[in-house]
Amino acid sequence: MPLKQVIFDRYNGLITFPGFLWNRPITMKFESIRMLHAGGALGSPTADMLYVKRPDRIIGSKYMLHVGGNLDTNLSFIVWYMDKNRPLPDGDAFDDYRKKDYKRRKEEGFPPPLFRTFIPTDEFKLKWQIERDKHWKDVILTNQNGDVTHQLWQSPENIALHGEWKEVVPR
Repeated sequence: MPLKQVIFDRYNGLITFPGFLWNRPITMKFESIRMLHAGGALGSPTADMLYVKRPDRIIGSKYMLHVGGNLDTNLSFIVWYMDKNRPLPDGDAFDDYRKKDYKRRKEEGFPPPLFRTFIPTDEFKLKWQIERDKHWKDVILTNQNGDVTHQLWQSPENIALHGEWKEVVPR
């Protein structure tokens, strides 16, 4: 039986999902995957789960994504991690890679984020954050109704290098 593991390729924007039972794994672009919300009964251990639909199968067509936490936590973590233009998410698993990732983004001129998020994605160090803020920064606000809005401020240099921010919206 093939090894069952999900592989997140942040740099190339690809996710590889295992096959159902004996089927082969499938690799898809993150921006083209379709995510589903499926919930069980109230109080069920499977309530509010995040699934990815396989485009090539009817049987075994869903794969459950679970990285710890509820639906919102799972989706937020995956979107944050897969956006190669944002810093790596919090957690000591990424500590060994933060400096190299920061240097790569700095060399590229801090391209704006690919995906919208309502989570502030600050840099690991304050001096890194100050440097990135010269190029772009998230403006995440909550209005009187409690609605969260996300705007992106870009410097003229960043716009000249990368163009106006156009988010990629996964289907």
